[in-house]
Amino acid sequence: MSNYFIFGIGGTGSRVVRSLTMLLAAGVKPFKANDKIFPILIDYDVENGDTKRATECIGTYHNIHAAAFTENIQNQQALNYRFFSAPIMEMKEMSKQCKSGFVMQFGTDNEQPFSQWIAYNQLSGAKKHTLDILSSLYDDSTDVNAELQLNMKVGFKGNPNIGSIVFHSLKDTPEFDDFCSLYKRSNDDKVIIVGSLFGGTGSSGIPEMVQAIRNNPQPEVNNADIAVVMVCPYFKFRGSDEKGTVRSSIFNSKTKAALNFYKASGINEMVNSLYYLGDQQPTTLPYCEGGKNQRNNSHLVDLLGAMSVVHFASTNNSADYTIASRSVGNTNYYKYRMAVDLLEENTTNDNDTNENDRKDTLNFSNFLESELETVFYPLTSFALALRYFHDEIARKTKNVNEADFYTTLELGSCFGNNGVPQTSDTGNKYLNQLRAYCAAMMTFYSEFTHWNEELKDHATHGLNLYDFDSANKINQFICGITLETREKILGFTKENSLLDIEVDITELISDAWKELKKLKFAGLDSNDKAFLLDDVLTKGCRQIFNADKPDKSVKRRRVLDSKLIDKKMKAAGTTTTN
Repeated sequence: MSNYFIFGIGGTGSRVVRSLTMLLAAGVKPFKANDKIFPILIDYDVENGDTKRATECIGTYHNIHAAAFTENIQNQQALNYRFFSAPIMEMKEMSKQCKSGFVMQFGTDNEQPFSQWIAYNQLSGAKKHTLDILSSLYDDSTDVNAELQLNMKVGFKGNPNIGSIVFHSLKDTPEFDDFCSLYKRSNDDKVIIVGSLFGGTGSSGIPEMVQAIRNNPQPEVNNADIAVVMVCPYFKFRGSDEKGTVRSSIFNSKTKAALNFYKASGINEMVNSLYYLGDQQPTTLPYCEGGKNQRNNSHLVDLLGAMSVVHFASTNNSADYTIASRSVGNTNYYKYRMAVDLLEENTTNDNDTNENDRKDTLNFSNFLESELETVFYPLTSFALALRYFHDEIARKTKNVNEADFYTTLELGSCFGNNGVPQTSDTGNKYLNQLRAYCAAMMTFYSEFTHWNEELKDHATHGLNLYDFDSANKINQFICGITLETREKILGFTKENSLLDIEVDITELISDAWKELKKLKFAGLDSNDKAFLLDDVLTKGCRQIFNADKPDKSVKRRRVLDSKLIDKKMKAAGTTTTN
């Protein structure tokens, strides 16, 4: 059992945590049912739209897990890697002494210039020398965009020299104290810090967080296993729209400055692993300095950041990072590259380029086979389960009404007309848990499908994963399957005509339900309806990729259960391939 503390700093950190929540919902390894995941979103911008959206998504996951994985369920080792099985928790759930939730908020709702925050106008007399130093370091003109006049209500607006002053007090916060009280290196706990290098919040928060951990007096804390996901520029603003203090034209130079500082100051050598991500063909976004309007669409880079968290969680770092050995230089460096080169020969840095003239659409075929196996097969099984839950179970279709699992679990009582969840108290705690699970699942369906559509909506490097409006045919639901790519994505040779197979998920789930009943519910309480539904959804939909057996050779490309293939293809007279 390990704890994972994931500090998402600024808007980029929140967006990566949101994508990570989607992977955790799919039950990706290595996160187990008895592990604990603590996302801590850090932002001075109290109204930041990205932070709010990520927090809502985390909260929905939390509600689903609480309904399905009760205390007696969580202790079952065989239940690892189910949908929503890994607990996402607030630190305050661990101890009465801990007070922290999902968000560490430094800022206030008040309009406050930076000069007021540092009491600039109160520096006189013996403190005049401090005033002189600050005047030389910061622009003290009357311009509203000058550094000392900067309104901090929506954060640091791309100024890490301001953010570093504010974040220096991070080590004195109740949230950091809670983290220090819970973290145990001896328990194989891990810390992941995520932020951008081209803004103000992430680039200033990363070094302050690393130093706060390494300089902590507790050996269990200062010897922490730390990864930092450093996100380089992957979006920009149209030059004609840049009317405030944030300038995407200098994102690259700010990133270089941050990288140079991290190297020169020894920050890089203070961490176990560094992950570098970015996009040399950045997406153009509407100009925004922060606040509730900063709700950037999810991007491929956000998903890769989440995959970096999964990668680090899967590694075993035994290097000792105590104060005495920290300068040895044992840091692992990672840069991500797709399976194919995405850069076109003719690229441009012009912020006003018309991107509507081109669309670089990516899909499953652009990823490495190992990533299909570890991330995208579980994610696809989950996506199919979500759609089935929304379109079939919630709407009480004829296809599921007579299924044994549907009637036994009393799923019909959880929904009204048109799939509207029923949340009233039934007087039965198990049925109440099932209703809570179903209501939260409908919310998560909306959050997942929005996330899926956002990934597509980029003129440069949009990512097409799933078509939720398609039929049940595999090649229509999973984007990018063609005669050329199907062998890599699905494992079918070109000689087999399996692209048009319709997957009968009711049949798959019914098979999983029969197996569970044979095992007499594997020693579980047959009244735990919410968990049993989650369990058969997982097992049934994973038969499509046989993803519950990840130790077999990747070369066998486990896609459709052989019995299902034989049943569907018998009439066509074709055979399947391993």
